[in-house]
Amino acid sequence: SPAALAYYLDASSPAWLLSIGKSLDIFSLWSLALSGFGGAIVAKVKPMQGIMVVFGLWLLYVIVKTGLATAFS
Repeated sequence: SPAALAYYLDASSPAWLLSIGKSLDIFSLWSLALSGFGGAIVAKVKPMQGIMVVFGLWLLYVIVKTGLATAFS
């Protein structure tokens, strides 16, 4: 998808870079932001706290995914 950074990377790029590039998709980031706002409303906390929790969990997922891509490439 042209919305992901990996679309613009060469296919011979390292696996870890392609993994991160696939995660940096404008639509995924937008849905994470909306999930953070929604979570903040439901939890009755400040919007930034909800966004930080959602992005923190996403960042943890990306780190694990990138590590696995590196380990098995």
